[in-house]
Amino acid sequence: MKLNVGEIIRRIKEATGLGEEFIKERIKAKREELYGLVSEEGAALIVANELGVKISRGEEIGRLQIKNLVKGLRNVNVFGRVIRIFGSREFEKEKLKGKVISFLIGDETGVIRVVAWNQLADLIEKNLKVNDIVEIIRGSVKEDSLGRRELHLTKGSKLKINPQIDFKLPEAEKLKQRAEYSLIERLEEGGEYKVVGTITKLLGINFYKICPYCERVVKENSCALHGQISPSYSFALSFILDDGTGSIRVSIFGEQAEKLLGVGAEQIMALVKGKEDLLKHFGKIIGKEIIVIGKAERRRENLELRGKKIMVKFSPILEAFRIVRVLKYGG
Repeated sequence: MKLNVGEIIRRIKEATGLGEEFIKERIKAKREELYGLVSEEGAALIVANELGVKISRGEEIGRLQIKNLVKGLRNVNVFGRVIRIFGSREFEKEKLKGKVISFLIGDETGVIRVVAWNQLADLIEKNLKVNDIVEIIRGSVKEDSLGRRELHLTKGSKLKINPQIDFKLPEAEKLKQRAEYSLIERLEEGGEYKVVGTITKLLGINFYKICPYCERVVKENSCALHGQISPSYSFALSFILDDGTGSIRVSIFGEQAEKLLGVGAEQIMALVKGKEDLLKHFGKIIGKEIIVIGKAERRRENLELRGKKIMVKFSPILEAFRIVRVLKYGG
């Protein structure tokens, strides 16, 4: 049985006692939160997962895009193109012996690691090649020890290599370019990363004093190298970046922050003096796709990315979504 949106809503209602209108509003809010980049069915599955409702047990869910895979989903059908195949390994645990292999697949929405065992591992090792298209039937979405999504082929799963499909998947080379970037859900404290994602929320702009000669941050009006100075100002910009696998707070500083906003610190200070709402004024950056190179640090108990360098990518599709949102909601 394939689950449609109405059936997912019915299951949520049955399991939680929530009203149908409330559930529909929550699904609508989830789609708006993700700027309409997730399908209604995908949003419904995310809401079900957030509410702890397992709607897929014993049933087959129709084709899901990789961005819609969330922990706990079972019996999912996924199509993807093979980007990379990792070597197999044999294991022995107590009286059990077996083989495990994993590989990366991607579609138009994301990339995920697939894990297979024993007979399926043999099939993959002997027959699967990079750039092949695979159809995964009745897979289960799990998380590894670091909370990263994986698609597991379990006892009842099937794998088809190069099935006939009536839609297009990006070529492996294009998907590899995406795979070269670190996935937000896989970031770890202390690591240096290159991440590509979409700005979904502007959090704040904070000013600080710098030495006009060496641009070091200073307290009061004194620089350790240049003594008493008349300080200049720079600023830090914080926002939420989402890549489809997760979201993270990003902070960038000085020249990089100016590059993203397209204005300098003095112009922003003038806006402050004019009592402009900075978050509203610079809301245009929401929906922009950017590359951030930086270090993952833990602050306020959450993992954040301290950006050292950014590159702005122009995405016609995301820009269209942003324009539609502005026309519909006024910002």
